[in-house]
Amino acid sequence: MDSRIGYGVVVLLACMAGFPATRHVAAQPDTTVAAHDLAPRTVLWRAAVPGWGQLRNRQYFKAAVVWGGLAGFTGAIIHTNRRYQTYGHGYLWVIRDISTANVPASYEQDYLGLLNELGVSPEEAASDAFQNRLAGLFRQQRDALRRNRDMLYIGAGVFYGLSILDAYVHAQLLDFDVGENLAFSLQPAGISATWRFRGRNTTADPAQSPGCQTKKKPCGY
Repeated sequence: MDSRIGYGVVVLLACMAGFPATRHVAAQPDTTVAAHDLAPRTVLWRAAVPGWGQLRNRQYFKAAVVWGGLAGFTGAIIHTNRRYQTYGHGYLWVIRDISTANVPASYEQDYLGLLNELGVSPEEAASDAFQNRLAGLFRQQRDALRRNRDMLYIGAGVFYGLSILDAYVHAQLLDFDVGENLAFSLQPAGISATWRFRGRNTTADPAQSPGCQTKKKPCGY
């Protein structure tokens, strides 16, 4: 049960991370975060409504993953909790004669249901030795189901938190152009540069050219 839960969480998280945003917004000269993305009311809606952030980002597939994941976690939690209660009731019914707790008569139905699952008749399970075996089995299953249920609660919380974080991060990334035709241009304002070339000048007066004089005669004569 634990391994299947772990595999399911990994698959859901992989689906959340494997599909990037498909909408690109061209970057402005001075890119800033949109005001509505940081509005407290919008952030509250994204945290309170499952998949709301993905819908705002137009990531409809991810919204479906969030809904499906939370529905799966919810169904697994409900089923595991019911089984936990069934085994707990069966265990209390087995030890009702030595337990100081008040055991309701309705617990007998859960006890008989578990015997039916095991393929054991009530008459066969009436012996003290068999009752001791059933008590150990029911207690072990009850504790294992409780651990699984708690793990599912934690997994659902982590999954939901990651879905909120995913929606927030992609909302910020949508304000930047991540296309293939990006260009970078640096145009500093108020800066000028002058280049001076030294060499033979065919139009100016040779005598005025620096570095033109030789030992024998001036350049150009």
